[in-house]
Amino acid sequence: MLIAIIFSLLTGTLKLNAQLLDQKLLYTLNNWDSPFARVSFSILSGSVNPAIAGVSSYYIISGYIKKDREKVKNGVITGISVAFATGTTTLLKYIIRRPRPYLENERIKKMGSGGGPSFPSGHTTAAFSLATCICAIYQKPQVCIPAFLWSTAAGISRIYLGVHYPTDVFGGMLIGTSITLIVFSISQFRAFQIVSI
Repeated sequence: MLIAIIFSLLTGTLKLNAQLLDQKLLYTLNNWDSPFARVSFSILSGSVNPAIAGVSSYYIISGYIKKDREKVKNGVITGISVAFATGTTTLLKYIIRRPRPYLENERIKKMGSGGGPSFPSGHTTAAFSLATCICAIYQKPQVCIPAFLWSTAAGISRIYLGVHYPTDVFGGMLIGTSITLIVFSISQFRAFQIVSI
């Protein structure tokens, strides 16, 4: 009985401390008032969807032009990975239904787009899914490091803009990376072939 009481007190305290840390980090980033930061983070946040469309399209179109089946396959798998990752995120958003930070705290300034439920971050999920795809395709540090730096910066931008908690971004990182790794693993099976080009 005593152990159960101690455990519930500790887990309650840990949960409270994690929530306070989440809110404090959000408030600190969101209130960093700098015109340069606002422009930079807005651009980073807005770069996610065009980057996904551009990378997938590049692989598919250049693969067809060069008759490179592997490049076409990489483009298709990139599109499928991002679609599965963002689909999972959307489903979780409407199951969990966490309100956006600016709706719960009047001190948080909404400086970017973001509506509907908050957890997990869709932009971050998509950015990490794309970075994981690029890294899985090239498998070189000089490509992987910039891809993950960009996706991390895109996730941080969502916190700065006041539309996500840090835990929303962390959840998006995990989902985007893990689902993409699963899709790439499945794509290695011989049964997964692209129709001849």
